[in-house]
Amino acid sequence: MRIKFLPLANLLALLFCNAGAAEVDPGRWQGWCDERAGAGESAPLSRLNLPAWACIAAFTQNLQRDYLPYTRINPFFLNGDFDGGGRLGMAVWIAQRSSGKLGIAIFGRGGVPVAVIGAGKPWGSLGDDFSAFYRFGILTKGANLESVYGHGKLVHLKTDAFTLGNDSATFAVYSEAGEFLEYRLEE
Repeated sequence: MRIKFLPLANLLALLFCNAGAAEVDPGRWQGWCDERAGAGESAPLSRLNLPAWACIAAFTQNLQRDYLPYTRINPFFLNGDFDGGGRLGMAVWIAQRSSGKLGIAIFGRGGVPVAVIGAGKPWGSLGDDFSAFYRFGILTKGANLESVYGHGKLVHLKTDAFTLGNDSATFAVYSEAGEFLEYRLEE
């Protein structure tokens, strides 16, 4: 009996092409990560930077019906353990389709529902539109938040947090007991 071996290049191509198709198949979902452009739209290449797990979570929760990723802020997403689950999630700038109001979609991992703040949904003192903010940063777990605006309240971050800022104010968004809260930082 003779055994026929495939050339190494063919074998590697077969393995990697099939593995990639199983993990990231834009045909499996439509929405934020769909490579096809809608009528009158240019191809959404920047949306492809989102990892497959975030694309699937957005599609599963039907976010594409009401929101679009907002890519005019760089970076338009940040990675961090924002929910304290021990795995990297992400915070993504979004725009409400009907009004154009901006906000953030916060993705956890392991089936945690996506939290939407702003983007037409009133949230804390920041309201329902975050279009005044153009700075987006991250604070790591363990940092302390203290500000004259906190009225003496010291917050020790048990999770990663992100910041939203402009020339007049910066806010930290952090998770505590499963709820996302804001904390105004000093400028």
